[in-house]
Amino acid sequence: MKDLLIVGQGLAGSVLALKAWQRGLEFMVSSDPARPSWTRIAAGLFNPVTGRRFVKTWMADTLFEEIYQFYPWAESVLGDGLYHPRPIYRVFTSRQQRLEFLNKVDQEPMGRFTPQVFEKGYLPETIHHPEGGLFIPGGGWVDLPRFVQEAAMWLKSHGRILDHLVTPDEVIWHDDHAVWNGQSWRKVIFAEGARADQNRLFAHLPFVLTKGEVLTLKVPNLELNGVVSRGKFILPVGNDLIKVGSTYSWDDTDPVPTEEARKDLVTGFEEICRLPYEIVHHQVGIRPTVKDRRPFIGMHSEFSSACIFNGLGTKGVSLAPYWADRALDHLFDGKPLDKEVDIRRFGEN
Repeated sequence: MKDLLIVGQGLAGSVLALKAWQRGLEFMVSSDPARPSWTRIAAGLFNPVTGRRFVKTWMADTLFEEIYQFYPWAESVLGDGLYHPRPIYRVFTSRQQRLEFLNKVDQEPMGRFTPQVFEKGYLPETIHHPEGGLFIPGGGWVDLPRFVQEAAMWLKSHGRILDHLVTPDEVIWHDDHAVWNGQSWRKVIFAEGARADQNRLFAHLPFVLTKGEVLTLKVPNLELNGVVSRGKFILPVGNDLIKVGSTYSWDDTDPVPTEEARKDLVTGFEEICRLPYEIVHHQVGIRPTVKDRRPFIGMHSEFSSACIFNGLGTKGVSLAPYWADRALDHLFDGKPLDKEVDIRRFGEN
């Protein structure tokens, strides 16, 4: 009997596979590389201070410690150029917003992630920042499209990937194991991203799928060493290319780019940067977001061999490494899950 069949090879499935490798588990990954995935277009940002109210992101100290360990290790396995620690510059939109932050930081210290205020002129003159902004330490980005591509190649080189996406109906479920294609598995864990809303085993979970659109622009002569955020973000990715993102749509989950989103992203870019540009790509994906913004981790109430690791939403890069470890601790060592991520918070399936 093998230990683990991972269904899905986006960010969640790839991180699970690498964590399983670290533990010496016997595993396989089931994937359909042709299937659209948010991971294949996402910017891959990790930012310890987020939101309109300038708050330290949930569990930042714990999650970011794991980020700083896992992604450099993943680079050593998969190849260089995946992990990019970078400053994040959050530009104030008004004097009032600046004052709100100064009041906030006095009341709620953020430790090593405490942002520093910068003044007009700190960033290149091509970046519009008349009220200054915040330098947020500890952030950066992971090249997610390349990360999943390199992970797929690495898994293939080790005979650990199947070019077939297993469905629940193909599996014979038992309480203590599952059988697929004649092979027994201790656990089958579904890490399917947005496709999970079609999984009958976990249909009770309140996914709130979110459509997101991203532009890639060619912007010669943009001298910028980090990420700039002002409503939208601009992320330099090399070769004069930048990503601009992103949009959020809860009503339209059709994976087709829209003119409305294109205009919104172009406006967001033009509010930040005063350089000429050319649109290179306009991409769309569906995020596996969750009503309470916490991951979905756990086992099916009837078949403990059927498991889920999903709902990483917009902060997948930050959440995946730490919670993949906790998921494997729970499934293979019997350690209890934090109630905030345990799917039992939504009742039995």
